Amino acid sequence: MELKDSEQISAVRMDDFTSTLTITKLDANSNGNYSCRVSNTAGFDVKHDTLRINVSPQWVQEPKDLSTMGGQTVALDCLTRGYPKPNVVWKKKNEDGGEVTVNDNSAGK
Repeated sequence: MELKDSEQISAVRMDDFTSTLTITKLDANSNGNYSCRVSNTAGFDVKHDTLRINVSPQWVQEPKDLSTMGGQTVALDCLTRGYPKPNVVWKKKNEDGGEVTVNDNSAGK
């Protein structure tokens, strides 16, 4: 895939030896490997950089209230995204005020 100038990404030549790649409105889609290739009649060189943007957790699908009959099985869905991958913790309050906690680190994107 060729990286092309757009509103969010632009390359500016500062002088004969300096070029700057500017990325605005960073989001998770900006994550990736970026390369700078230089060349002249004597040869070429390439350097690679990795860009990682931290993105706060966001809901893709929130858990919803459910009602069912006793003896049935239910699934409460909680789908998130973010970078790094969000940790998901389920909690249930008991009638006596206690709490049960279940950790699930597989639900983030």
